[in-house]
Amino acid sequence: MEKRLLPLLAFLLIIQFEGTAQIAKANRLFARFDYTNAIPFYKKVIDKNKNSKTEAMQRLADCYRLTSNFTDAATWYGKVVENPGADPENYYYYGQALRSNGNSKLAL
Repeated sequence: MEKRLLPLLAFLLIIQFEGTAQIAKANRLFARFDYTNAIPFYKKVIDKNKNSKTEAMQRLADCYRLTSNFTDAATWYGKVVENPGADPENYYYYGQALRSNGNSKLAL
């Protein structure tokens, strides 16, 4: 039993490290205002790592907003505000993205 547990534990640690490395790389790109290149890394984090998913969704929405892709920004801000305890600024940016897409009624 222990022989099977050790490889499983090692595998889980590698997956966790990979997710941590992805979010760190994405955050470095974001800090350098390289939003376009940060987008794929945040998507990978969202797909693979449940622990950093909320942070990655917010940053992904920010990346889309800051690259003027308001359609995708509205999609991701919509997912962010569904989470309990979302920052009020996310509601603001969600409304802005909706308004930019011509959906003023929902933005209100």
